[in-house]
Amino acid sequence: MFELESRAYNWIDLLKHVDVEKFGHDLHYKTSAGQEMSLPYAATLLHVFNHGTHHRGQVTAALTSMGYPCPEMDMVYMLIEKNLPV
Repeated sequence: MFELESRAYNWIDLLKHVDVEKFGHDLHYKTSAGQEMSLPYAATLLHVFNHGTHHRGQVTAALTSMGYPCPEMDMVYMLIEKNLPV
C-alpha cells in the first residue's frame, strides 16, 4: 500500500507545479507499442485520473473475491486521513 500512496502524492506534487499554460496545448507521447500520439493535455490528464478509477475497481474486486477486506482507496479519503486540502 505504501507504493500506491507515494504515487498518489506524486500526482499531487505534479498538479501543484504544473504550468497551467499546458492545458491549452497538446501532449505528445509514444504509446507502449511505440506509436507517436498527440492529444489535448487537459483531456489526457482527465483520462489518466478516470482510468485510475478502473484499476482501483479491479484491485477492489480481486481483494474482495479472495476474502480480504478492501482498504479505502478513494483519493479524497486519503487526503482527509492525511489532513491535506481536499
